[in-house]
Amino acid sequence: MKLKHALINAACLAVAFSASSAMAQNVVGGGASLPEYLYKAEIGAFAPDYLYASTGSGAGKTALLTNVATAFNNTYTPPRTDAVVHFAGSDSVLSPSDLSGYTRTGTDGNLVQMPSVGTAVGIPFKVGTLSALTLTANQLCGIFSGKWKTWDKVNASYPASDINVVYRSDSSGTTEIFTRHLNAVCSTASGNSLIDFPVTTRFSDVVALINAAPNDPLNPKNVSTNFVAKSLSAGVRDEIDARTNVIGYLSPDYINTTLAPTSTAATKNLKAASLRNKNDGTSYTPSSANTTLALTNLTLGNNLADPNSWAPTAANPASGYPISGLTFLDHVTCYSNSSVLSKILGFLDRHYTYSGVNDNTSRIEGNGFAKLPSTIVTAIRDNLLTNNSGKNLNLGNATACSGKAGR
Repeated sequence: MKLKHALINAACLAVAFSASSAMAQNVVGGGASLPEYLYKAEIGAFAPDYLYASTGSGAGKTALLTNVATAFNNTYTPPRTDAVVHFAGSDSVLSPSDLSGYTRTGTDGNLVQMPSVGTAVGIPFKVGTLSALTLTANQLCGIFSGKWKTWDKVNASYPASDINVVYRSDSSGTTEIFTRHLNAVCSTASGNSLIDFPVTTRFSDVVALINAAPNDPLNPKNVSTNFVAKSLSAGVRDEIDARTNVIGYLSPDYINTTLAPTSTAATKNLKAASLRNKNDGTSYTPSSANTTLALTNLTLGNNLADPNSWAPTAANPASGYPISGLTFLDHVTCYSNSSVLSKILGFLDRHYTYSGVNDNTSRIEGNGFAKLPSTIVTAIRDNLLTNNSGKNLNLGNATACSGKAGR
């Protein structure tokens, strides 16, 4: 659907359950720090009435589910006073507890979990004088499980100094994508890991398991002091830059401008490890092209009325960069303000346009992300942005929102 038609359709649908208020109404959202600068680049280019507050995925989802904007408001100086949350950005999928705990269906309609772009989780490092680092799955597991505590265990030619690991302290979808991969390739049974990794948004859960695990008698050192927690992607970026013999995990837009040429967050020009995909034996950088390759075979679930069907994962892809996944835009179905609904659909139309005069490819790939497979974009347009499918799942659908006040 063209942008003009999307805007006209949005306005017509919204009239069915609300009156329009001032055209200057802001669309309020926030959450994941991973795609923050992509969304801000898009806001600057085609969505001036949008707001995006970087709080981390967990806080972003909570704000949307409860319709409490406090976490978003507090990121601004001075704090804002917004009273409505229209959307959230999250790299973590809506969990069973997120879905069961959502109690606003009667007023706001159903939750909508919309794949946004593909992303890699890169492994930035600073190790002695190394200018490049390639890690196998076993080496990645040994480092991030605390099994290997000094760099010479990774490679005898590396320094015999502590491995310092920097991780996210907040509830983070970046952490979820990362731990989903570690859960798939690391295990105590195989001997490549000190622990069995949970899939979690909080890496502190991993550190707790590491500290509770029996120490390796050949290297009986408590690892807790070598695992350092920092808030948001910017905190991890800055801590890695400030330390030596250090490693962590970040999206490409926070690592360097080779991976994300137009990123304004890659201010420290960090080095990123290449990872060897255990399935095809090839080493890959966390580039947009290698993320695209990893996500090529993603497919949606069969029941598109279920938000879970919109959250395919690639924990251990057959080829491409091994730690790849999706970041999401989460919404409710019903909006009380026709101007807000029109702006949301206009933004999403532009966000998912990959060719022609409104082509958004340069912003997506310039910030280190990957476009979605075309089959998923078509499903989003036909089911969530319009009702071409006839399933009444789209934002602002008059049937689905009948009798509901809207957000």
